[in-house]
Amino acid sequence: MANASTTGSVDDYVAGFPPGTRTVLEDLRSLIRTRAPDATELISYAIPTFDLNGRHLVHFAGMRSTSGSTRSRAGSGHSRKNSGPTRPARARCSFP
Repeated sequence: MANASTTGSVDDYVAGFPPGTRTVLEDLRSLIRTRAPDATELISYAIPTFDLNGRHLVHFAGMRSTSGSTRSRAGSGHSRKNSGPTRPARARCSFP
């Protein structure tokens, strides 16, 4: 698994995983790039992140036996102003 404290780029992060996990991460990264071509890639919270218009759009990460994606509140279309008394939960996906 990638060492979060030494990961300098998304390429380095993805390269630190075994081939099966790496393939899933590369596919997920490609999908995000296709759906959000203006987003920029960076490492944030020690995991790959896509920013759009200065805000986190989506984070993705790999684990030993799975990978996943979390959409940030900025990417959900909600804000504190229109979310009522409770804020929307983050959406999370896990892939075997």
